[in-house]
Amino acid sequence: MLKTQTDSAELLCELERFFEVALVFTSQTGDQAFMPRCLVDAAWHDLLKDTTSYEAFCVRAVDGYIDHREVIGEGALAWTVLYEDRFGDLPRVWFTAPDGQFHRDAWDAYKSRIAGDVVRASWDCSPGFRPKPPLKASWDCTPYFPSRTRDDPSQLLATRN
Repeated sequence: MLKTQTDSAELLCELERFFEVALVFTSQTGDQAFMPRCLVDAAWHDLLKDTTSYEAFCVRAVDGYIDHREVIGEGALAWTVLYEDRFGDLPRVWFTAPDGQFHRDAWDAYKSRIAGDVVRASWDCSPGFRPKPPLKASWDCTPYFPSRTRDDPSQLLATRN
């Protein structure tokens, strides 16, 4: 799917931007931020194949974990207004199908719309956000005492003097 590292870097940058915007959008509206079927979506699916890398990516992007939720539909992508406020216009990768086909008609419609109008598309997934789990304390460990104090812990103080 990706031809160069530049392609990959741009797509991962866009995915990180989407996660950031989607988190804010979901928090503010309570609505889902749907991921359109495009190269950014394909990059998300590729990244999901490597759990360790994906988890690190999620923590870097939103300091939590992002579930991939399958949701099929079409309509307004209301989150794009927040994206544009933060990052400017959507780049062409959002209008390029996973197979690499650029959707000129959708791009032209996007570029000619009135500022603030939402983008319309079809989608097959949406992110679900979970906070990063807190570090767990291990309370079931046994403290280490030198062998001469193991039988009589009160000797621990005596060994410090």
